[in-house]
Amino acid sequence: MSSASERRGQPTPEPFLSHLIAVFSIYELGPSPAPLPRYDGPTDWQTDSILRSLSTIISRMYTAEETLDAIKTAEKWELNGPET
Repeated sequence: MSSASERRGQPTPEPFLSHLIAVFSIYELGPSPAPLPRYDGPTDWQTDSILRSLSTIISRMYTAEETLDAIKTAEKWELNGPET
């Protein structure tokens, strides 16, 4: 029996592509405390490079989100003063 995607004339996604779809779907919602799914499928230099770059991008995203939160908090404090 063929899968739904094969019946529509589309190839079944490769394991790494399926992994990337899951990761991007999680991070599309914003930073999440949930652990990322780990990729344990076939690897080569390309998958290793993509995973390394993705890890760097995710770290930068978290840093940017933390910086933005700090800026927003400082601006709120400047407008409203310390909350008592």
